[in-house]
Amino acid sequence: MADLHNLVRWHRTNALMSQADLARRVGVTRQAISLIEAEQTAPSTVVALRLAAVFRVPVEALFYETGAGTLVSLSDPEDSVRAGERVVLARVGGHLASHRAIGLSGHRLHALPATGVAVAQPDAETAAETAASSDGLAALRGGAETVMVEPAPGAALRTYGVIAGCDIGLGLLAAHVSDSSAAAQSVWRNADNRRSLHLLRRGLVHAAAVHAVDGMDAQPLCAGDVRLGFASWQSGWILRRAEGRSFGGAGDLASGRLRLVNRPIGSGARSLLDRLLDEASVDAHGIPGYDHVVDGHLQVADAVASGVADVGVGMAGAAFLAGLDFYPVCDEACDLIIPGGLLQDETVLRVIDTLHSDGFRWDLERFGPYDVSRTGRTIT
Repeated sequence: MADLHNLVRWHRTNALMSQADLARRVGVTRQAISLIEAEQTAPSTVVALRLAAVFRVPVEALFYETGAGTLVSLSDPEDSVRAGERVVLARVGGHLASHRAIGLSGHRLHALPATGVAVAQPDAETAAETAASSDGLAALRGGAETVMVEPAPGAALRTYGVIAGCDIGLGLLAAHVSDSSAAAQSVWRNADNRRSLHLLRRGLVHAAAVHAVDGMDAQPLCAGDVRLGFASWQSGWILRRAEGRSFGGAGDLASGRLRLVNRPIGSGARSLLDRLLDEASVDAHGIPGYDHVVDGHLQVADAVASGVADVGVGMAGAAFLAGLDFYPVCDEACDLIIPGGLLQDETVLRVIDTLHSDGFRWDLERFGPYDVSRTGRTIT
């Protein structure tokens, strides 16, 4: 038996419309819109067509069935999920979000049982027409795109909780959450500060981890957001042991004899590196490998351990796991940001419970090493 679901709430909030505004444009009551968004009633054909017209999307991109054919999900355009690729789905609020089924942790090969396979995306002409109109531009402000997914065979639709961030301890958190409940299977999606918040605000992940030197910087929070302490750790230079014995800091990079591995613009490690180079009056673009960018702390350690690079900036835990030298520069604090509207989500509840559990805190403290004195605390 198929169940009817919809993306009405997602499109409405991204179009900056209230339920009353949408009701007036469609010609129904606000209560009717509320019931449709809560999936407590199915709209008539006329109302469904009017809703699709308001948001300038096909009806099948606004309403979809589970258990009876193709699913409609959202994805970030930067991911470029293509037809034929295996995907996992996350149920975030009232909609489904697509993520690639391989490489979510951004480290080596990390495969997950797929929810389905991407079969289609909106064509370029339709996307251009939507973006050209004022209503369409507002609807696309969330920065997501529609992806059609053919579900994997089976009676139950497998969905995941997704935690975004670059802290390697998030992989351990996702594993503990998954072990605690079959209904809250979770994965870590490697992403820097900027990208993690981007995915969170687009409704594609359940929580975003952000970090900064000497405690949290003032990150923009939405009304109702909750910030929970994750852990504190050290950032610094990661080197092979031979280089580590003679390394003197950022000034040594001016010679050009050391090859660097870097992180993307928007990451905390990139900001720290640029600050250290500026303080040492070193021309960044004269350093071999400054433009060699990798996605995460673990890839920095991999590049150094394999000999592709001689030095990089990352977290102590990555150097520890790879058996490399580490020269600390500063302390960093990492927090999880969770939208208030997801606080009753099964995955989010399990994440919060896990942060407070003695077993996870014990494991995380030894995994990094991490300081877990603020793990699970509400940060104001």
